[in-house]
Amino acid sequence: MIEALIAMAVCGLMFVGLYGGISSSFSNIRLSRENLRGTQVLLEKMEVIRLLTWDQINSNGFLATTFSAPLFPSLSSSTNSAAFFYGDIDIQPVAGPGTGPGPGPGPGPGNPPKGKPGSGGGGSGTPPIDGGELNVNYSGDLRIVTVTIRWKTGGRQQSRQLSTYVSRFGIQNYVYN
Repeated sequence: MIEALIAMAVCGLMFVGLYGGISSSFSNIRLSRENLRGTQVLLEKMEVIRLLTWDQINSNGFLATTFSAPLFPSLSSSTNSAAFFYGDIDIQPVAGPGTGPGPGPGPGPGNPPKGKPGSGGGGSGTPPIDGGELNVNYSGDLRIVTVTIRWKTGGRQQSRQLSTYVSRFGIQNYVYN
């Protein structure tokens, strides 16, 4: 009788462990799926921004500054009870040297970009808003665009952000001309 009781207790612990592992796996898969879809939403918005002209980027009201996107884009919003991504698009002018805490002259003839990855000076990641590493000739012709998305998963708030520079003389001039 005692052996049967111990065997049942061991089986119960194994069942609880198995259930916990399966539950954890499903929540990790859900979070990975939402991260991937969030990245797709960020890239969709950046591709739209990449194709806008300089006048469209700088005009008020042309580009919606807030947006939402469903987790499953193939479903209509009336049948989609899944998570939604809520986002913001922020477009700011980039100040030149001397107007922010930047280190002074930056990229230009004889001054290659410097900095570690993520600093905006030749690496990837979020570029600096102060534009201290920019040549003074370019400061009025640049905007920094930041796209941020937020969503809730499992009761926790998640967010992702992507930033880029947009130039007056950028790729959009070659696409449309």
